[in-house]
Amino acid sequence: MANSVVQILGLLLASFVGLWILYFLFRRPEITFALFLFSYVIEGGDLIPGPIDLTAIFLFISLVGFLLPIIRGNSIRYSPKSSDFWLLIFLIVLFGGSYFAPDLKGGATKATLFAIAVFLPYLISRLFIRTYEQIRVFLLTLLSLATGIAVILIFISFSPIYYGGRLQFFEAHPIPIATLLAVGLVIAVIGLIDPLLGKKWQNKAICIAIIPLYLYGVFLSGVRGPLISAIVGLAFYLLILSNRRSRVLISMAGIALFLLATLNIWHPYISRRVPNIRAYSSQAIIQGPSTQQRLERYQVAIRLFDQKPLLGGGTDSFRQRTELGYPHNIFLEIASENGLIGLFVFLCFLGSIVWSGFRYLKTRQIRFSPQERAIGLVVLVVSLTLLVEKQFSYNLIMHKDLFAFLGLTVNLATISRSSLRPNTEAP
Repeated sequence: MANSVVQILGLLLASFVGLWILYFLFRRPEITFALFLFSYVIEGGDLIPGPIDLTAIFLFISLVGFLLPIIRGNSIRYSPKSSDFWLLIFLIVLFGGSYFAPDLKGGATKATLFAIAVFLPYLISRLFIRTYEQIRVFLLTLLSLATGIAVILIFISFSPIYYGGRLQFFEAHPIPIATLLAVGLVIAVIGLIDPLLGKKWQNKAICIAIIPLYLYGVFLSGVRGPLISAIVGLAFYLLILSNRRSRVLISMAGIALFLLATLNIWHPYISRRVPNIRAYSSQAIIQGPSTQQRLERYQVAIRLFDQKPLLGGGTDSFRQRTELGYPHNIFLEIASENGLIGLFVFLCFLGSIVWSGFRYLKTRQIRFSPQERAIGLVVLVVSLTLLVEKQFSYNLIMHKDLFAFLGLTVNLATISRSSLRPNTEAP
């Protein structure tokens, strides 16, 4: 009898906690949306058995959470941008390209998955994340998630179950794990230099503490692409800073010179202590098996493009015509499957995103708070980081994180203008 009472009380407590979590996620859809972008990592790959899919669950909750205020009577102030038009045309090209593929059903399935998993997250960003506060909460969620994953990875690495080599977060593939950690690294570095988290010294101390966690976690994963992408993104960030904060560049240059001068001292220690560090040498990057596999896929994609340059082989044709899965490069994948037409439309889409980013950079100096400037820079730098990473890994239908940040990039100029008008809502 006592055991039954304890079980009932446990179920009631678990139900109460679950309902509270659902209520919170519905109330803060920007948090749920951030969790959706990296739900595969949260789920530990295929760790959760059965039909439970956190990706679909988080997408549904975030979408409903964003729509609830509209159901209550709030309106959406949406102004179409050229990027929306070009992405819609690209989606039409994907569906049309499925007719040219050897397997029409496979091509239509890929186009449908792109519409749900990539195009829809872009629209959610464009339509519903329209204030700096929403973006700040969204970024802090990603930062917290990356920190949690890094801590768990490091904890596992010191346990007896880790014998060296690439370390996975349960059954999740190392590349998405490293991508999340790279995003966290970018946010933390910018938070250290700019007041993204606020001006208190405690916030800077937090960034200093978590940056090594991300780096160590990336090394544990043994994945190079996300780290290279983060370096490219942060180099772009420093280039932006050079116009107004030369002291930061001088400090960075001083640190780099100090590390080079003391290379013989710290490098042997790092080589012995940091897992998988040898995989990040220039020789391993250039001549490693993963690099050779990607070069093979690049060459196959180029040959397929040469065979049908105008329309391509059809949506999903790379997988259908080869046994290589996908090219691991977003541009080569589009060129080989959708030809010059698909590539032109996609480049027009990216060009409109770049133009939106430049418009923001032209206006961000005007009476913005330092935190607002930092938030905008994080969005731009993470967008570039993810775009670079898509040249090394992932399939077209796996780019929800990139397209969500591209949607935020489009919104930045509008949010910036609205923030200059007091007592008005963001359009």
